[in-house]
Amino acid sequence: MAKEMDLIEIAKLAGVSKSTVSRALNNEYGVSEQTRQMVWKVVNENKFVWNSSARTLRSGKSTAVGILYSDHFSGSTIQHPAHSQKIDGILSECRHLGYDAYFFSGDLTHRDELLSIIREKNLAGVLLLTLMEEELVKLLSEYKVPFVMLNWMLQEDVQQVYIKTDIAGAVREGIKSLWNNGYRNPVIIDWQENSSRNREVETGADQAYNDLKLKPSGRLFVEEYNWSETILKSFLQRNSFDSYLCMSSHTSMQLLKLCLALGIRVPQELGVLSFDYLPFFQYATPHLSGIRQDFERIGREGMEMLDRLIQGKSVENRLLAADIISKESYAKKNEKGVITWKR
Repeated sequence: MAKEMDLIEIAKLAGVSKSTVSRALNNEYGVSEQTRQMVWKVVNENKFVWNSSARTLRSGKSTAVGILYSDHFSGSTIQHPAHSQKIDGILSECRHLGYDAYFFSGDLTHRDELLSIIREKNLAGVLLLTLMEEELVKLLSEYKVPFVMLNWMLQEDVQQVYIKTDIAGAVREGIKSLWNNGYRNPVIIDWQENSSRNREVETGADQAYNDLKLKPSGRLFVEEYNWSETILKSFLQRNSFDSYLCMSSHTSMQLLKLCLALGIRVPQELGVLSFDYLPFFQYATPHLSGIRQDFERIGREGMEMLDRLIQGKSVENRLLAADIISKESYAKKNEKGVITWKR
């Protein structure tokens, strides 16, 4: 198990003075590279960690927390609305709680790189903004580094703390919303990110189709590496589905574009609902409907959860409900299949 760092104990094991240990761990001058490596070897072998939260709470100073963003799994730039809204929520709660937040990006798939960030910056805890390797999550748990995963989780049964959208619930309500608006043959196109959904889309789909007395078989398609326009076009032409719930905003926009090119009227002949709802949907033709996640709340409450962990308090994982923003791409039909929704 990881232990709180004791400079005296490290000094004794390394055969150096307490001040030398302090300088080595903080990369200060006056310590040879050989001595520095020896000190870090003792730290790693004994799984010592900085107890920065206790130190800062005693001193009354702000605690430093890290926001980790991995280029390896993100699938989008940090300017993506989902990430920027989460960051807004994090920073708002940091100001309220008196924390200083620091961003760390790049390839964070190596344990040494992650540990060096946490140790050298004296981070009391970290927020994982994007998908990370399972091994890194295990590493954080092993070293007892407080962490919260923001809008993702691992499929594996590992110790993890997260706050995220209830994907299964959102899918269930999305399909039912299409049905309640008169579409009787809905289907899901899922964009499955690695280790991110834990069969949540499938669970939500099964619940919705069972509730609606529809056979779920053949109504869930997994899109890998973004379907090309040719594949999506042939899919539209050879199937008789009257509505789509697309788990990728990119695919939703492609569908609208292809429907316009093929002369398929949206929403009269085909309903389109996207997961999730992004600001640029208002510029689509027609305006794209979406299932909106509360990213700002995820960031804000995620930081509040991290604060509790830093203080040694218990925290339960949280699932947040999403809401449906109904625009022009699907609309209510009457018994005769006539659109009754108006802009």
